[in-house]
Amino acid sequence: MDIFGFLHRLFIGRRHALPRNAAADRDETVKSAPLPDDSDVVATAARPPSSDAPATPTSVPAVKVTETEAPRSTSQKTSPTAFHGNGPSWATYSQTLWELDRHWRANPVRKETFAVFGPQPSWENTIERAQPLFQLETWEGLSEDQLKLMAPTHYFADGNALLGSIMRRNKATNAFIASEERSGDREKVRALLRDVQTRPLQALRTGAAEAFAELCAIDGFGPAFATRLLALARPDGFIVLNNKSGEWLRAASGLSFTNNKRLYPELIQWLWQQEWYLAPEPGDPDERRAWKLRAALLDAYAYHPDDSAPKRGPGRPRKAQVAPGERPAQ
Repeated sequence: MDIFGFLHRLFIGRRHALPRNAAADRDETVKSAPLPDDSDVVATAARPPSSDAPATPTSVPAVKVTETEAPRSTSQKTSPTAFHGNGPSWATYSQTLWELDRHWRANPVRKETFAVFGPQPSWENTIERAQPLFQLETWEGLSEDQLKLMAPTHYFADGNALLGSIMRRNKATNAFIASEERSGDREKVRALLRDVQTRPLQALRTGAAEAFAELCAIDGFGPAFATRLLALARPDGFIVLNNKSGEWLRAASGLSFTNNKRLYPELIQWLWQQEWYLAPEPGDPDERRAWKLRAALLDAYAYHPDDSAPKRGPGRPRKAQVAPGERPAQ
């Protein structure tokens, strides 16, 4: 064979060999490409490689949308960490309240359902029903329903305890509610709350801590009872602080005071640094409903059923947690 014949055969052989090697390389790439390490990933069949087109899957691997994905998002928004720094925007805060509204409607606690907004039982309804208390000229001769609204026990169905129940085992608290000898204290509290209702909101930035301290100085009042009445009177200016909500509020604010009387004035200052709280009054009617109650409705974020029950509310991670969108354990 002459030199030209040898070179011709060598050139033709190499030209045919290249596509076969490229195809083999493509096969190896498809076989070794890892899928995402997620049990929810659905792998789709890959089209067999051809010599004239790159080997690619027929579609991008898709992630199944499960019922638990949206609830995880809501749980993140109700987590105390969502309030670090300047906190969420008003849009996020309001939207999450409506998500919590749907969550609690769909997840009964001790066979009772409740909500954030709307008819009894709900946070909004409890606040609305309490308003006549602060318009009365005297707190003498209150009805049993009025007393239950002022200082509810841990009865669930009427919704009164949604902003904190008051343990009436305390003799001083019972005396404040019903004793004739404590009528002067009742008048003092009624007048203070009436005054709080009439103050401009900006005045509460410095005046809230003073009003809280005045109530706590009265026999039978602790932070839970004081902040319940303050939040009912001015739901745009006061946070509910009790032993249950305190854990969530400390985590949200980053404040470490274990004494709630020392903690509350600092919480008010923290509140006035939050973006959602400082937002202007919205034009949408439903948004305005939430905005007018925005400080008191922080309790809906912190709320969870009592510790003796196996279910706990969003934002509080436990094995038996009932997060938005999840079903209670059977």
